[in-house]
Amino acid sequence: MSNPVIKCVGLQKIFEENKQTIEVIRHVDFELNAGESIAIVGASGSGKSTLLNLLGGLEKPSAGTVHINGTEIHRLNERRKAELRNRYLGFVYQFHHLLPEFTALENVGMPLLIGGVKLSEIRRRAAAILEQVGLGHRLEHKPGHLSGGERQRVAIARALVTEPKCVLMDEPTGNLDPHTAESVQVLIHDLKTRLKTAFIVVTHDLHFARRMDAITRLSEGQLVPIDEAG
Repeated sequence: MSNPVIKCVGLQKIFEENKQTIEVIRHVDFELNAGESIAIVGASGSGKSTLLNLLGGLEKPSAGTVHINGTEIHRLNERRKAELRNRYLGFVYQFHHLLPEFTALENVGMPLLIGGVKLSEIRRRAAAILEQVGLGHRLEHKPGHLSGGERQRVAIARALVTEPKCVLMDEPTGNLDPHTAESVQVLIHDLKTRLKTAFIVVTHDLHFARRMDAITRLSEGQLVPIDEAG
């Protein structure tokens, strides 16, 4: 059996605040295989985004390990971490963080450009993934000329263009109106079904969470499975 695309063992994160020790993440063990998806729910301030940042190598744990495709990411220097993230991970946030001066095609192609891919190949791959998310007719539009839902679709395409092993999503529909949020959630569910990519989704929306293969709640720094997925 192949290695999990993402795995953590004994993961812990402690913050020091006003001379107090706050244990946000408490010895979490977690793994996800190719094509699997999981939603992480929990109260505001429970540490969901912190956990996602630890899994993505964006924050350093106080203890424990995180392996991405078999490599322990927190043992790497910053350059190698960035290379590993660019190769194996995609990120989608509540706000799209698109570069306003670039077109949809250029925004989506940016991770490939950073990875040293040839310009002709960047254009081909970026156009193909934009077609998959329903924006094949909007390639040359800049973010200011796209709707909120379209901008988030561009952000999702950007996360997928490198064909990552795992996509980490932090409230990807939290800033959208209900109708647009529903269409983006359907898109994400369709993509996870068609692609062999693992998805980890942090969300407050239980309806969205139920579209994933499993749901877990972050409570008092630990992940507690919820038998509601389907």
